[in-house]
This record gives sequence, structure tokens and C-alpha cells, in this order.
Amino acid sequence: SSNRKRQIDQAILKCTIEAGLPFSLFNHDSLIELLDTLEPRYKPPDRHTISLRIHDQYFNHMHDLKSVLPHIGPIAFTSDL
Repeated sequence: SSNRKRQIDQAILKCTIEAGLPFSLFNHDSLIELLDTLEPRYKPPDRHTISLRIHDQYFNHMHDLKSVLPHIGPIAFTSDL
């Protein structure tokens, strides 16, 4: 179903972002075979679609941050280099 496809697509997007995986990984023949074994009718998004979705998520998160930051107090960032 289209809901199941959205769930899997979202899991692929999350995995790609959080694990720092290359966008093309889910179009590799071996991974396509694995996905076909798990969900025969599923077709993974191509690297261009993954790139666009990451771009969209980035701007959604930036918008959320920009709407929240003015309403909180001072923030301090630290870093060890």
C-alpha cells in the first residue's frame, strides 16, 4: 500500500541521514534484492529523490528552529577542537 511505501521510504531517509550513508546505497543491486525479499512490491527511491527529501527535511527543521529560538533564553554553545 502507499502508506507502507511511505513508512519504508521514511525509514530509508532516516537511515541515510543518521548513519551518513551515500544516497545511492539503496539503489545498489544487493540492497534492492534484500528489499525485494522483505517487501516484493516495494521500489526504493532513487538518489535524486532521497537528496530532495533530505533537502526538504533540512529546511523544515530550520523553520522549526527559527520559530522556537526567539522564545527561549540565552544559549551557549561549546566545542572541543
